[in-house]
Amino acid sequence: MGLRKTIFGRQKLKANTFIGGVARTINTPALLAAKLSLSASRITDFKILGDNIQCNITGGNYSVPLNCFANNTSVTYFYDNEGLVTFIGGAAFSNCSNLTGVKFKNWTSTNGGNTFNNCFKLQTVDFSSLQSITHGNTFYNCRLLENSWFDWTSFTALSDGTFTGCTNLTGSITLLMSGTLGVNCFKETKITSFVANNITTINYGAFTSCTSLMHVQADSVITINSIASNYQTFQLVPCTTYNFPSLISLGELAFSENTFIESFTAGSLKTLGVRVFGNASKLSVCNIPNIENMGASCFANCYSLPSFSDSNFNKVTVISSSLFAGCISPLFTRVVFNNAITAGDTPFNGSVNLKDIILPNLKTAGQGLLFGLRDVSNVDIANLETIGTGFMNSFGVNYNGLFTVNIPKVTSFTGSASVLKSMFAKARAGIVINVNIAMSTNNAGSPDLDLQWAVTNKSAIINYIM
Repeated sequence: MGLRKTIFGRQKLKANTFIGGVARTINTPALLAAKLSLSASRITDFKILGDNIQCNITGGNYSVPLNCFANNTSVTYFYDNEGLVTFIGGAAFSNCSNLTGVKFKNWTSTNGGNTFNNCFKLQTVDFSSLQSITHGNTFYNCRLLENSWFDWTSFTALSDGTFTGCTNLTGSITLLMSGTLGVNCFKETKITSFVANNITTINYGAFTSCTSLMHVQADSVITINSIASNYQTFQLVPCTTYNFPSLISLGELAFSENTFIESFTAGSLKTLGVRVFGNASKLSVCNIPNIENMGASCFANCYSLPSFSDSNFNKVTVISSSLFAGCISPLFTRVVFNNAITAGDTPFNGSVNLKDIILPNLKTAGQGLLFGLRDVSNVDIANLETIGTGFMNSFGVNYNGLFTVNIPKVTSFTGSASVLKSMFAKARAGIVINVNIAMSTNNAGSPDLDLQWAVTNKSAIINYIM
């Protein structure tokens, strides 16, 4: 039998657990056992070295309990050298602002949120087995967190806020996981590339303020969520080109205020949320040939957007309010919605270079259908039945290129026939207006007041059609 080192006949055990900065409050084996919810008999060879403690924990695996060191500003490190810790409770090290190092090499998955949130100084770690982060804000505001801490390809889940505020997280991220990328997952990090071809959902804010992100690839993603301010999924992201071949739904404001995006392709896309590309001023390529639904102000102020092909919107039945408002590119001259039935208010407001508006099946239009379109010269709305106020009204814009308005199915303008509704306020002199014969008598036996006004003030020619 080989020689053994013993103390008073007992085998001498090497310390396997080291905890820094806590000796003033945890200065006996019993106190440490209580902290870790262990039997005191499992703790041997307990020593105090300055402000630090070390010991040997026997009896196999154990857990770091819920809130164990939460809000403890004294603890500086916790090294589990033998990998006995397999479970770490929620908020176990939350707000440990002086924690610089942890080693939990056999910790595989989160068991509650906020595990290390606001551990601003954390920089020496061993998380070599961590694969599943299913609880929120695990590393929230760990400002010194580094890419090299993790085996990214081993992750099976990344939950909400996992790396939010980890401003030292840089470089490329490649994930093999499927499922969902959590809310605000990489928000405010400095990652440069993100590839995750098996995920199907990107939740809102996942890349908000990732100001170094130049490449995004997610070939299987079906849904990209985005909501309201602070959750704009690609806000301030400098990547210029996106291609999502499987994408079906893109949530509201996803690229709103993004002044970097130039090209967006999503061949399977069906739904765009409200203001998805609002103020995306450099967007000049948008390939969405199967789109069906577009939210209000979807392309508002996309100053570089050109016209789409005549068949691009064949599946769209509703033209949302302010859809193309402020699209002032010289190349945005024509819009065609062959099968749209309804249009919201001012859908093309201020798109000053529009010349052709082709809406052959449109039946209902809200206010200001032609508001602010100084160059419009060709309008096909022959099946229109209901039309809102301010049809040809604008601020300082005259419709000198539009010689004829053909709306033979319109029997009344929205609002009272005896009240002016600014329907032809900016029409050119001598404009020809074709309306239904019912409008010749719908104002107590006289024509609608807007038609009378157009005759008197614009020398309009009114043709009443049976």
